[in-house]
Amino acid sequence: ELITRIFSRNAVEILNIKFDKSTQHFIAQVDLSGQGKGLYIISLYLDKYKTEKKLIIE
Repeated sequence: ELITRIFSRNAVEILNIKFDKSTQHFIAQVDLSGQGKGLYIISLYLDKYKTEKKLIIE
């Protein structure tokens, strides 16, 4: 299971999506057009692994 979470700069969760591990690839389109400009953190969790990436909306 892949869990994708997006947090705003002040650590408020604005998105939480879970994907079943039925294939090797996960593809998703996320619409953040309603969010304001700024820094966001994307957290990806897969089994025991976790990674975080920064996303800047200008």
